[in-house]
Amino acid sequence: ALVNDAGGFLQPLLARQLVPQLIEGKQYKQAARCAHQWAVQNEFPEADRLYRQHSIQRYARKGQWRFAENIANSHSLHLELVQLLLQAGNWTLATELREKFALQDVIPEIDEELIQKEREARAEKYLRLPFEDHQIMFADSPTTLREQQGPAFLEAVYKGRPLVVGVDAEWRPFRGKRHSQDEDPVEDSEDSPGSPELDAAYLGDCPAASGCAESTATRAKDKRSGQGGQRAALLQVAARDAVLLLDLPALCSTPEGAQAVDDVVGKVFTDSRVLKLGLGIANDLKVLRTSWPNVKGFAQCLQVLEIAALGSIVRFNA
Repeated sequence: ALVNDAGGFLQPLLARQLVPQLIEGKQYKQAARCAHQWAVQNEFPEADRLYRQHSIQRYARKGQWRFAENIANSHSLHLELVQLLLQAGNWTLATELREKFALQDVIPEIDEELIQKEREARAEKYLRLPFEDHQIMFADSPTTLREQQGPAFLEAVYKGRPLVVGVDAEWRPFRGKRHSQDEDPVEDSEDSPGSPELDAAYLGDCPAASGCAESTATRAKDKRSGQGGQRAALLQVAARDAVLLLDLPALCSTPEGAQAVDDVVGKVFTDSRVLKLGLGIANDLKVLRTSWPNVKGFAQCLQVLEIAALGSIVRFNA
């Protein structure tokens, strides 16, 4: 007990010596980790600030703007992030964050012509799916799924020929040893890019840190995940002119919600007339089965086609 007490007394003393040295050596990740683990972060707020600033700059270089947004937690970091966006010519997001962070007094209004040109360039570069807002349905309530979104989606599935849907499941990536939110889960190397989710989770402002199934379109999906207790969080099923997004934890955690999912998605999955397409779909179905065994349709999916296998057979001439 005496040794433990001595260790508890000496560690903060060592941290107070070590953190300034790490900051001076520009090892911001280690400085923030040290201050956090030894509970002296209130004495060295610059360690956290510099690590956030360093991370924002790193994400900006990679174009991972939403990760940078998640960890910008002060006026100065908000300002720096918007300035980086302006330097990169990302006028649309810069305008959005200028409003969100209330920077109108320090950032001039961005010319609408620049924003329009950026949108036109984006439209030429990326394929826009032919869906209107009302055709994209997000279900997180058994009642609305059963009474509104479900019937509308089933009508979209069965009104055309051939009967085909696209299937994709998402879950929070799992990369080795699990860490609690109060631990620093990033690698030892200061220059290592690490995982955006894990970096941001350590910094405390990423939705992943609170267990939110984000996703955001900007978060990369690890198809090797679904291990270590990771449950499928989002199921996407798309017909020709409708997309159904299901918040699985909100729905499948109750018997009523699981039954509603079975009545809609289960009907499509178990119908051999409907072809189910997906990339890595076998793994998606496995994670769905193990995550939510109370949804019978996840274990009885018929007529499945792996797009990667199809691509290895079919060749298209440019």
